[in-house]
Amino acid sequence: MMSSTTPTHDPPTQEYIALTTPNSKPTPHQRGEGGFVLTYTMKLGIAFIAGMAFMANMSFLLSSNGYTFLSTSVSSNNVAVPFLVQGKDDEELFYNIAHSFEPKSDKVTTHGYHKMYGQFLLPFYRKKPNMKFFEIGLGCDMGYGPGASVALWKTLIPDAEIWEGEYDAACVEKTLTTGSLDGINVLTGDQGDVNVLDDWIRQSGGDFDVVIDDGGHQNCQIMTTFLKLWPLLRPGGLYFLEDLQVGLTDSLNEVESPLCEKGTVVSEALLKKTVDQLIYGPRDGEVKFLMCQAEACVLQKSE
Repeated sequence: MMSSTTPTHDPPTQEYIALTTPNSKPTPHQRGEGGFVLTYTMKLGIAFIAGMAFMANMSFLLSSNGYTFLSTSVSSNNVAVPFLVQGKDDEELFYNIAHSFEPKSDKVTTHGYHKMYGQFLLPFYRKKPNMKFFEIGLGCDMGYGPGASVALWKTLIPDAEIWEGEYDAACVEKTLTTGSLDGINVLTGDQGDVNVLDDWIRQSGGDFDVVIDDGGHQNCQIMTTFLKLWPLLRPGGLYFLEDLQVGLTDSLNEVESPLCEKGTVVSEALLKKTVDQLIYGPRDGEVKFLMCQAEACVLQKSE
């Protein structure tokens, strides 16, 4: 949880002197002689107009950064959740909004992914609100059920074209009947199967601005998906990899594909290799940066 300390201020020392007192005579300026003088009423009017102009400007700033809501109902129990956007950094914004939902996505409970999404995803969305977004992993295998992150995306990136990929087709069919996936494009199949990935690309058209791999977590599922989707990521796009901490688990090294040998570990075959290229070269110019936090990383494609 983030905390803040309210600064204290010394009381104002400026003295306010009345224009006239009961026993004083008006000066020439107060009588209107020798130049134009603003009356108290006129000053109030000017202050009011300036205040209205300031509020209009603040409204424009809020709408232009992609978050126009100050209060909205976003949780599953339809409880209004207030959002104070101005003054919050994006990590805190992501964290607070994610925690306003029930159920809460494990992105901000078990994990601390609000860090990378606050630092990279939300600023990217402000620059390109109509971005094409693809998350792999609807959450059908989660104890709290599918769709927790979808609800979050609908709120945080409402103007994006959102695609979801999920292994469990039966779960998807059931979830579709609840209406929670309205407005969302959903693909089904095993992300470790190159034929499935080719079909996903054909159905979606590829050309994603953002990809989030929160799918099966098998090393070769992650690697195969990356090798198929990274070339189709638009210049400047972001590719997020979640839950990398399980990469050395034996049970997550059981699959293979024509693009990935069994036993491949993503942290070594992809991430360490990319870091070495960025630092030592030779650089292929494809990766602008690779940033990692606890259990996850994000790569940005060069523009």
